Amino acid sequence: MTTKTTTTLPRATKAQERAIQKQALQAQKAAFAASRHHALTVCQYHEAVLNFRGLFKRLNTAKQQSIRAVGTDPCAAAQYRILGTETASGVGSLEVLTAPEACRKLLPLGQLVISRLGAMLSIELSALWPDILSLEDSAATAPPKALTAAPAAVATAASDVDAVSSVCARGNATSSSDHSFHPQLPSELSPHRLVVGMSGGPDSTLALVIACELRQHLNLEVLAVHCIHGLDPDDEIWLEHSRALCAHLQVPLHTPRLNIIYGAGRSPEEVSRAERYKALLTYLSARDSLVLGHQADDQVESLLLALKRGSGPQGLSGMQLLTCDQRGVLLRPLLDLHKVEIEQLLTLLEIPFVYDLSNSYLKFERNFMRRKVLPTLRSRFAGIDKSLLRTQKLCAYEHDLAQRFVTQQLATVEKESAFPPFSCFDFASLDLSDRPYVFMLLRAWLQRMVPQGVEFTLIERCYELMVKDHDKNGYVPLMGSPYVAATFLNRLYLYEPLTAAQKEQLQGRLPVMLSPDAQAALESTECTECTAGAVTASAIYASQVLWQEHRGGYAYQLLSVPISTAVWSQQREVMLSISDRKQEPADLTAAPQGTQHDDSSQLLRVPTAACFYLTTAQHAACPCLWLNFSYALSRKLKPYTRAHSRDVGKLFIENHIAPWERCGIPLVESAQGEVLALGSVLAQDRRAKATPLEQAKTNENAQAKDGQALTSAAEKRASCYLYLHIKREDGTSQLR
Repeated sequence: MTTKTTTTLPRATKAQERAIQKQALQAQKAAFAASRHHALTVCQYHEAVLNFRGLFKRLNTAKQQSIRAVGTDPCAAAQYRILGTETASGVGSLEVLTAPEACRKLLPLGQLVISRLGAMLSIELSALWPDILSLEDSAATAPPKALTAAPAAVATAASDVDAVSSVCARGNATSSSDHSFHPQLPSELSPHRLVVGMSGGPDSTLALVIACELRQHLNLEVLAVHCIHGLDPDDEIWLEHSRALCAHLQVPLHTPRLNIIYGAGRSPEEVSRAERYKALLTYLSARDSLVLGHQADDQVESLLLALKRGSGPQGLSGMQLLTCDQRGVLLRPLLDLHKVEIEQLLTLLEIPFVYDLSNSYLKFERNFMRRKVLPTLRSRFAGIDKSLLRTQKLCAYEHDLAQRFVTQQLATVEKESAFPPFSCFDFASLDLSDRPYVFMLLRAWLQRMVPQGVEFTLIERCYELMVKDHDKNGYVPLMGSPYVAATFLNRLYLYEPLTAAQKEQLQGRLPVMLSPDAQAALESTECTECTAGAVTASAIYASQVLWQEHRGGYAYQLLSVPISTAVWSQQREVMLSISDRKQEPADLTAAPQGTQHDDSSQLLRVPTAACFYLTTAQHAACPCLWLNFSYALSRKLKPYTRAHSRDVGKLFIENHIAPWERCGIPLVESAQGEVLALGSVLAQDRRAKATPLEQAKTNENAQAKDGQALTSAAEKRASCYLYLHIKREDGTSQLR
């Protein structure tokens, strides 16, 4: 007969569990409600765009029929007004609806489109920046102040910049009080800022209007940046127009002048784009977002250009509403609107914009697609723009799903490397015959290491290195990057080759000259004996930088490692909290995990097998250490972890030290010529050879300690261990 026992939990414990479950359920419901509200807002915005687009298309069809009846060209000069200054003249465009009835019908829908777009962007930015404070509900539900003006006097606009400013003033007469709605932040951080790339054209003008709309509902600041390229005689006209518009909208304007020098295979379009982005990003901080005026027509042109380049799903996916990458946060609010719709919205709101004549130059690839290729496709295939945008969206979805999968799989092949960029690709466990899977992982890893992107041909060459036998001379240069790719022991590495001058510096011997302060700190350091199991593998020890030197593209640091003999013999590595020797002496005893330490210090994993010590006689020598870079790979060393001696070259292979890294790893020698360590790889075994009786006792004690050999008396008397830390200097390397 069996007795069934039950465990009764205390009432308090059950109540706590029920409370936790209730909180988790409430959080789940809140998250679902938030996601549903976000999705609903997006749907409402797209519905408003479709309604505006449908009515605009019907009105435009009727307008074209009336124009054909009277024989008037819709592109005649009467549709445009001339802008100019005292020293220059140019052409600016302002499309004007001929039927006042059409204005009355389209204006409410245009206001609804911008309002819905602002609501969608508010949710996106609130998710990105949780510290954004919303304004009062009354202010949030009020009609947008900059969008409620009646469409009047558009056709009678004057021909100078002052008239442009007056039209904008009549369309935004109540926008001067925008800043009064900004609440004060509870913290000392400045408000988030929207930096708008302002050219004066319709796209960037509407992007600035959208930014001002967000400013009314969120605690945001708006800054406009107008880049002066210096390549067009109308630069002064665009500049004066942008100044007048920003002054009335009460938006600060910065006007950096670009230094565009093209040639040597780089087109003016490419150089201008690179310099423009460089100038815009200088005004961007971690709390800012760059707002750009890219629209649906740009998406279509970008898709065709990507097809011309042979891009994959990532290139065909085009631009996204919100992008976070190494440049920062980029916001493109107009991707669902075509250019003609943007111009019509600005016309309804009586907001002027200028026309860039360079958009008609066929020497630019994008203009050729816009002026020659797309009109031919549209005349042959009705609705081609809609089909191309659908292709772009499907590619974006497919790429997003692939990225989610590859992010999970990349963790299985990405390994840590001791040298920059501190990562390598381990393909030993991959089925190299599965080309799609390997290519996807390899491309994702290379793009993480080289953010500016990698050509597909380079990925193919890296794949060839992986499937071929090891070749020490085989490498693949990555264009646009200082790195080259090479394989070693079934791993793909990226490294920056040394120059001839750097290789020449890594020759001979380098003395380690300790300062009096460092020498005193080394001699006064005492090591606290720790019992077995008293210190975990994640313990943090305080350390000091006793000496450092830069040589041949490498940085060498001699660190004091205040660990005991017991810890040294039982742990594979320790975590150091490194402090400069000029600071106050740090506590050298072992600190438990989570102990507070100076935020300015750096953390470094130190393998205990590479730690060595100095005897009293070696302390007194000057210099006490030498770094020997000129040694043969056939030289034999006996590490602590091995029972027999081994060639240096084979030790490098056992520790996964690639051939291109070996020239920077010296032998650490004492003043008397005794080899103490092989760089940061391993330490030399300096224990004296024991007699057979002593060896038998040692073996007996070693078995009692799970195979750990006893340490010598000289080792126990060591005040602390030393470690030579080596890192490459490439501007991005950090202590790991």
